[in-house]
Amino acid sequence: MVLAVVSAHSRSVTRSPNAGARAWTWLVAGSMTAAALACAPATPTPTLVDVARSEGLAGLRPFEPVPILFAALPVEQPAESLPRVFLRGLEAMSIADAHALVGPHAGALDACVEGVTSPFDAVMVVDASGRSRAVVVDETNPAEACARQALDAIEAQPGGERALHLTLGGSPYRAGSLSRRAIQDVIRGGIGAVQRCYERELNAHPDLSGRVLLRFLIAPDGAVTDRVVTENTLSAVVGACILDVFGGFRFPEPTDGGYVIVNYPFVFQVQ
Repeated sequence: MVLAVVSAHSRSVTRSPNAGARAWTWLVAGSMTAAALACAPATPTPTLVDVARSEGLAGLRPFEPVPILFAALPVEQPAESLPRVFLRGLEAMSIADAHALVGPHAGALDACVEGVTSPFDAVMVVDASGRSRAVVVDETNPAEACARQALDAIEAQPGGERALHLTLGGSPYRAGSLSRRAIQDVIRGGIGAVQRCYERELNAHPDLSGRVLLRFLIAPDGAVTDRVVTENTLSAVVGACILDVFGGFRFPEPTDGGYVIVNYPFVFQVQ
């Protein structure tokens, strides 16, 4: 995979939000990196459908692969260590819920499939008591027993029956590209909303300063389909607000029909 590294030059804007208010400086600092990745089209797996039916599932809602280890990816992700644990479908569960449930165990799952080049599917069913049970489609895969054990060990909060479909091993991503300028133009166009996230919190905390590093995933249609704060020395409130803002951004369609992972830093300082 070719990793495209792009830089965002630091700049500062000193302004007074209202009369008598303290002047503050907003900086976009450090470097922005973007790894453009294309998602290989998924092929129907009749065996997976049979498994879902045998488990009494109404139907796992499918979507393009989302890496469970998304938040843990290095800023400059080498091709040989691309994430190997992917969400592929859900039933009675949101993507955020699935991240919260499986995320803490993703390292163990990733260790199971290290060196495995042939991806395989698993369905994890969570019953009303919160106990999970894994159904692995390809029982001949050498990582099957390890993955099954890791998934069976996951405990959820009691509730209704839920299920998720995971692809383990290999990676459905290939290289693609989106220019630095195209990414920055969209972010600069919506930077006023990002500034307001900071200004609102600044009113309550006049000395508020810090850095927020955002990672987000641009889909082939330009929508932001996943986003997470990977570093935050500023405020959880501001970080959550910025996440909401980026959820509404629409970027140009990446070339090669690919996904693009972007790391973008914001540094805010009071002067």
